Amino acid sequence: MKKRAVWFGMPMRHTTQTFGASQLTYLAERPLEIGCQARLKLFLDNPPAAVYCYASVSECQAREDKFDITLQYTRLQEDDRDLLIRAALHIQQKLLRQRALQRNESQS
Repeated sequence: MKKRAVWFGMPMRHTTQTFGASQLTYLAERPLEIGCQARLKLFLDNPPAAVYCYASVSECQAREDKFDITLQYTRLQEDDRDLLIRAALHIQQKLLRQRALQRNESQS
């Protein structure tokens, strides 16, 4: 899933590290101030959809030479929240299938 933010008038693209129905985390080159507002465009793979919402920075943690930025949604349509839940469930199911296959392969 991609996220766009604006830095001095320039849109930026990031790939999320984690996401759910209430927040997302992504890796950034620059830190953001806690409480900073952001307008987001989230592009989901499954189900294929775009979600437009607003969020605020709730955490900014340094990681080596980058920053983990956590955004909590402040304005999100209920239908869009449902899309995010379905997308998160799809990813979880995919991971569980992969783990089950790995377990079966290691037992063989």
